[in-house]
Amino acid sequence: MAINFFEHELTKLRNRFRETYGRMTVYSIYNRDCTILTFVGMSVAERRINSVKDKSEVRADIRQFLKTKNYLNDHFDKLEEIIERRRHVERAKQRDSEEHSKAV
Repeated sequence: MAINFFEHELTKLRNRFRETYGRMTVYSIYNRDCTILTFVGMSVAERRINSVKDKSEVRADIRQFLKTKNYLNDHFDKLEEIIERRRHVERAKQRDSEEHSKAV
């Protein structure tokens, strides 16, 4: 069974979406919904690309799919940086409160 590149990439992005947004306690619903709609558009493009035998007919769709994939990966990278920064801030706050309670 041949591995479908576009389907495989969509699956990886969906898993990363679940992992990233699943770890976030606070996020913009607007950004989350836009990301979901982006997946819908990518799924439509993936079906169109796979249904055509001559890939030169869908070259623009392939290009757009890859650009969108890179955009989403950058988006998830930035969100993961935010998650890590928040985690460090919360750890520092917890450490400070523990030190303060020991001093009192």
